Amino acid sequence: MNGENNVVTLSGDNGEKIDCEILGTFEANSKEYIAVTPVEGEKREGEIFVYGYREHKNGEFDLLDITDDEEFENASAELDRIFDEMSEE
Repeated sequence: MNGENNVVTLSGDNGEKIDCEILGTFEANSKEYIAVTPVEGEKREGEIFVYGYREHKNGEFDLLDITDDEEFENASAELDRIFDEMSEE
């Protein structure tokens, strides 16, 4: 997983803004994903959010909602595998 140490601002379901640290990007089933977590002090601190990830040539990127349950399960399983691998090191 590639860590960036950057912060992005997400819009929550009710329009709330949530500042999140980028944990990193990863690939699952030939698709790119990004894992983010709310920064310290945010209401949802400690949660991890997974989005589809698309980077543009200019370095900017889009976070894409994952609407398919199977795709979300596959991405989450890969993220769990990565975290397990990191904890074994």
